[in-house]
Amino acid sequence: MGRYQESGCGSDAASPLATEGPTAVPADPPNERISAWIRLVVCALALLLVAGLGCRPRWSADGKRLVFHALQGQNYVYAEHDFATGKTRRFAGIGPRDGASDIVWDGAGRQWVIVEADAGNDNAINVYTRDRSGALGEAHSFEAPVRNISCVMHAPVVADGHVFISHNGIVRLDLNSGEDVKAGGRNETAFPFGAGVGYVKKSGADWEIGELHAKTLARTPWVTRPEGCAWDIQSHPRFTSGLDRCAVLATQGERSTKPDERQWAILVLKKGKLITAMELGKGLFAGPLAWIDDVTICATVVRPGKDSDTVALVEVGLDGKERRETTLLEVPVNKQMQKNAGVYQNQLPFLMQPSPSPDGRKVAFSTAHLGWLPADDAGLLVLHRGETPSVERLPFEFEDQ
Repeated sequence: MGRYQESGCGSDAASPLATEGPTAVPADPPNERISAWIRLVVCALALLLVAGLGCRPRWSADGKRLVFHALQGQNYVYAEHDFATGKTRRFAGIGPRDGASDIVWDGAGRQWVIVEADAGNDNAINVYTRDRSGALGEAHSFEAPVRNISCVMHAPVVADGHVFISHNGIVRLDLNSGEDVKAGGRNETAFPFGAGVGYVKKSGADWEIGELHAKTLARTPWVTRPEGCAWDIQSHPRFTSGLDRCAVLATQGERSTKPDERQWAILVLKKGKLITAMELGKGLFAGPLAWIDDVTICATVVRPGKDSDTVALVEVGLDGKERRETTLLEVPVNKQMQKNAGVYQNQLPFLMQPSPSPDGRKVAFSTAHLGWLPADDAGLLVLHRGETPSVERLPFEFEDQ
């Protein structure tokens, strides 16, 4: 078996995988009506956000296999595609809660770590492991101080026998004992930092990116917001393999869901300094990025439309001059979501995060969490890079394990 990348929704290290006249009803008082509307909006957006979990496929180190979220009927599952045989098979099932699950490889423990939002207890997070054969191992659960949906909006990070889970703070859970401890305060988020853990801390206009020691929880700042920098970063930075450069998406302008009011850019930082801000423009939304190689960065962008939204991959070289945008698909506007939650397209890039192959020749995406997408457009999408890029679609049709 090949080794698989630890990239569930964002990490980038490698890992191996084996083969789941009536009486009138009084109207609500204004404040109650407003509160009910807010709850409706929050719930609708939360479901969409939760669905983004596990949406970045994982490549084997040799580029021959790929594990990804798929939709089997009405159920979310993990599937594995073998490029040598052209066959796709179901690897593992996913519990309820709209596919709110992520799977991360623990290289030291030689096991998969799966994080799921409990369907019965809104505060419970379940963590369990599977070995290379797929057999279940340790199972743990802990209660978060917030609804569990907020704990599964960021990718978990595994390091030194622990899994780090972010909500409005960071929790570290011991994969052997199940002990959970607070590892980060408010406005802190964990992300993959080489084979370890990084952290992003945001406070007002200020931000800091650094390394979080897995055992001691000591922090080593790598970069703080440079003086005069007006960019507000996303909490999803990504480093090159040598950890010498950091790329992160950022915005300027009003904190609004209206795309024309925000300017987007990819910031590249090195040795605590902002090297360049490669502007992507306005009229779009962007999601977590990835390094294709040590000189090329890519990110999914969504350009909202009246009847459909255009989903594309933007590739940018470090000098900012080499740039290419390739359309992946047109997604019909979800009228129900738009009615209940207003502009929801700002979250669409999170539902189709890019996963570059080890050789950089392909970039994979899964449409599993675009449940309203026509069947003829749904599936595993593989962008073949080159002078003339092409998009290959592999339908969600596969054999059970």
